Amino acid sequence: MKLKSLLSCFLHHQSKAIRNFEQRLDIYKHNS
Repeated sequence: MKLKSLLSCFLHHQSKAIRNFEQRLDIYKHNS
């Protein structure tokens, strides 16, 4: 039970980080 919630929490933060990374990549592309 605990492991599952920990995993879902980790995945949630991963997707957030990936989204932020993609946004930064878009900004970088627009600036170049």
